Amino acid sequence: MSWTPTIPEFLVVTLAIAIALHVLVRLIETWQVWPSGPNSVPAIGPTSPILSYIGAFRLMFDSSRTIQEGYDKYDGLFRIADFRSWTVIVSGAQLIEDVRKAPEDVLTFEAAIDEAIHALAPKTRRSHFHIPIIQTQLTRELTNSFDAIRDEVGTAFFEVAPLTDEWSRCPALDTTLEVVARTTHRTFVGLPLCRDPDYISMCKDFAMNISKAAWVIRLFSPRLKPLVGRPFVNVPAALESCIAHLRPEVEKRRENMKLYGKDYEGKPQDILSWFMDDVDGDTDEEKLRHVAFHLMIINFGAVYTVATVRSKAN
Repeated sequence: MSWTPTIPEFLVVTLAIAIALHVLVRLIETWQVWPSGPNSVPAIGPTSPILSYIGAFRLMFDSSRTIQEGYDKYDGLFRIADFRSWTVIVSGAQLIEDVRKAPEDVLTFEAAIDEAIHALAPKTRRSHFHIPIIQTQLTRELTNSFDAIRDEVGTAFFEVAPLTDEWSRCPALDTTLEVVARTTHRTFVGLPLCRDPDYISMCKDFAMNISKAAWVIRLFSPRLKPLVGRPFVNVPAALESCIAHLRPEVEKRRENMKLYGKDYEGKPQDILSWFMDDVDGDTDEEKLRHVAFHLMIINFGAVYTVATVRSKAN
């Protein structure tokens, strides 16, 4: 007697085979790379290549108590198994200072952002031209930007949490995320775009969705990450939305540069201007796309902490 599977049964069987193959590949990968882990650092939970998954699941579902156990047992430094690597926890003033002073080729938040975003958009051209701009021009301009930042913080709070004669409820995380997003984009793109509700909503959603996706895609191999992460955040669609919002402002600034020169009077001193000055590309459209993508990267870096807390609160 032959058996012909129905479409639902076929999909279930196919999914089961795919999961089994994925697990097998993961075990092989783990067995190959695990010996290179930080073996000198004390661990919470099993350390063998397969049993360490117990610690990984514990970290996922009971992270608070797992990390607290490490704080209680070890003085300042310990590791917990993740699904693809070890997560090293550092505490204490001296060790935190060592981390802060670590050079970029040893510890870099930029690499983590780059890995997360490019895992979801593997075809996007990699470039880090924005890093020296942030380190030099933005840093030098912060003092001159103080009045604008203060104005945006006050305006944002007044609009999202207006003063009333009576006590009123105020969602702390949502309010903080709105204020942080608007204030950072005041220095990124300036007025009036930093107060455009659609633009700011896009920026916040992108950061939160990347934070959500990061917790899921880390369970999978690099080839599967774009497929798994797509339900959480569609990077190409977000990029097109960012381009649509930036286009009028970019075209206006390009026109001023053509008429009055690169350093025309009244030129905004913000990241958008500096990106436009240094971006490479064969056409204006390619340059705009490159500028938009890097604005999305620094947007994620700027609001990452609040966005991560907000995404975990849902």
